[in-house]
Amino acid sequence: VLKEIDLTNNQLKKLENNFNRVVFVKKILFKNNQIDQIHSEFFDKLRFLDLLDLSINRINNLNESTFSQLIHLKYLNLSHNQIDHVYRKHFLNLKNLAILDLSRNQIREIEEFTFFNLGSLEQVYLDSNRELFINNQINNTNENNSN
Repeated sequence: VLKEIDLTNNQLKKLENNFNRVVFVKKILFKNNQIDQIHSEFFDKLRFLDLLDLSINRINNLNESTFSQLIHLKYLNLSHNQIDHVYRKHFLNLKNLAILDLSRNQIREIEEFTFFNLGSLEQVYLDSNRELFINNQINNTNENNSN
């Protein structure tokens, strides 16, 4: 069974058709392409995916359902893109997400309560964004966690 797909450095521009034949894959790397569009259902069949790397692309907008079916996802790398706003709906169903890298984007605002229901979230990287405004409720991810 295929466990890892590495599509790094391939000049990919769009992720249009879903990966419905590799449902058990655990790791996908789309690093260093030219991706600027991801179809909203592209990742829907990849429910066992643990790691997704979309870093160093041209992503500027995320669809609210792009990651909604990735219920086992633990690591999501969206660094080095052009994302300018982060909304709660982008990560709503990612209950197992432990590491989220949003560094080196153009994020100006993160919506209130964006990380609130992400109980497994341990690390969020937001370095090197421009004029980042963080709403005062963003740090309430897990009130029982005394880190």
